[in-house]
Amino acid sequence: MEPTIIYEDSDILAVDKPSGLLVHPYLNSTEKTLSDWVLEKYPETQNVGEPLKLQNGQLINRPGIVHRIDKETSGII
Repeated sequence: MEPTIIYEDSDILAVDKPSGLLVHPYLNSTEKTLSDWVLEKYPETQNVGEPLKLQNGQLINRPGIVHRIDKETSGII
């Protein structure tokens, strides 16, 4: 299950996220995410955006992906 690049330039990457793919890691999840895929292909995005800080103090890296799409929803991000 791999995203498809829809559009790319020096500032924006738009991908078609398939259903069933998480965008960001969730707590102790070990499944592959869209964030992992983006970081593998575009490592320079590592420090774009701020990490999510959970109430327990854990930080979840969220490399600049802006979205409102749930895991089971497909769509353009």
